[in-house]
Amino acid sequence: MVGVLVAVALLSSTPLYSKALDDLGLAHALHEKPIELLDVHIHAPYYHPVNLEDYQREREFIDR
Repeated sequence: MVGVLVAVALLSSTPLYSKALDDLGLAHALHEKPIELLDVHIHAPYYHPVNLEDYQREREFIDR
């Protein structure tokens, strides 16, 4: 009976342990990357020219 209880406990904790390892691995990988490699790229599906004032306003918004 104790063996079955231990086996069930181990099997039910495996997904939690796996998820925790994934999260820790991702956090470690992001922490180890140089900040230059973590730059965000924004894709716009349609293109329209932007004037300097609009660009500066949007850049300030992104920097915040």
